[in-house]
Amino acid sequence: MLASFAAELLKLRKRPATWILWTIFGLSIVLLGYLLTYLLLTALDGGASSQGPRQDAPVAAKGAVAELYPRNVLATTLRSFGGIGAGVALIFGALSVSGEYGWDTLKIVLTQRPGRLSVLAGKVTAVGVVVLVSAAAGLVLGALCSYSVSLAEGAPVSWPSAGRWLEALGAGWLILATNAYMGLFLAVLLRSGALSVGIGLVYLLVVEGLLTGLAAFNDRLETFVGALPGRNSTDLAAAFGQGALAPQSGPLPAELVEPQQAALVLAAYSLSCITLGAHLRPTGSDILKLL
Repeated sequence: MLASFAAELLKLRKRPATWILWTIFGLSIVLLGYLLTYLLLTALDGGASSQGPRQDAPVAAKGAVAELYPRNVLATTLRSFGGIGAGVALIFGALSVSGEYGWDTLKIVLTQRPGRLSVLAGKVTAVGVVVLVSAAAGLVLGALCSYSVSLAEGAPVSWPSAGRWLEALGAGWLILATNAYMGLFLAVLLRSGALSVGIGLVYLLVVEGLLTGLAAFNDRLETFVGALPGRNSTDLAAAFGQGALAPQSGPLPAELVEPQQAALVLAAYSLSCITLGAHLRPTGSDILKLL
């Protein structure tokens, strides 16, 4: 298993798609999370000549800029984890496996020493490690951006406690890892990178968003949506604060899922995807290809 893990980690590190995907995630934090938000809010703040009902806009914008300061870095940065980060992680997880089917390299791997479960365990562990590094890098980027905003505004710098940083790292990793393992499971199930990515993104961007919007009109649907991974990802990130703007995945519901419950639900989804992926057996045609 250790050899499979080392091989998968080397492969993921050398694959350009890995760097491109996580660069997009980092840019979403820098550009959408901080730069564009800061420019928008400072533009509103500069519109002090506004009249009538918009007279309070500069005051609200000044308060919202304060949400970008280092003391709120965890809330602002984690917004990107449940939004663009979820989509990036799902694609990353799917591509980590689907390439083996597309390039027909899985049979070469399986004809070597490691068994199928060892290969899968190596992939799952390597994906988890890359996601952990990416989550930590995302928080570091958020810290640099919030520090820059604080310097630009001449505001005092106050950071969250070390324990709070560790909690945010764990929550961010869980959000990204859940989506990555969903993508991995879809790739194992469908044996296709394009199909698994397409179905995964349609679910994240359309199906769950539609159900979340309709849940406001039906209590039973609201209970069902409360068990979905996207809703729990958003609510887990919101446990660190709601940030300057609404989450990328949409407005927050009136009642948030408790963070402990959200973490357990996401962990259950991760374990379920890994377990189901491990129990999917090669089809008859795959076995014939190995002979």
